[in-house]
Amino acid sequence: MAGQDPFYLVKDDIQTSLDKAQDAFIAWQNAGKGSSERRRLQPEIEEECKSIAWQVDEMEKAVDVAEKNMNRFGLTTQEIRSRRSWVHDTRRTVEGMSTSVETAKQIASKMTQPNATPGAKLSSAMQQDNERFIGTETDRQQMVMR
Repeated sequence: MAGQDPFYLVKDDIQTSLDKAQDAFIAWQNAGKGSSERRRLQPEIEEECKSIAWQVDEMEKAVDVAEKNMNRFGLTTQEIRSRRSWVHDTRRTVEGMSTSVETAKQIASKMTQPNATPGAKLSSAMQQDNERFIGTETDRQQMVMR
């Protein structure tokens, strides 16, 4: 049934986009702060994450409809749970990447301000640590999902 189920066709497309975004995100993390590579990858990651988030929202709506008509679509409660889990996990992965990129963008903006106080710089350093942690957790969660 999975071969004919449109959920799995769309899921595969989203997963391909997610893999591409994660590869770009890893390259972004490994690029030096302020590097041209990092500046090039940032908007690519942001756009890819927005697109994936929209697609995941649409998938969630489809799962809602399927749950209301499980018999019509020949689905079990287990299958609905599995689909919801995938939607949830994918959304968390995308949100983690988006948050990391946005935080880095804000930090870079603060660090380039000529009047940045030592307190602001310390705050930026703490945010960078949080960004690294979120990125690491996102990577680890994705490895568990595979």
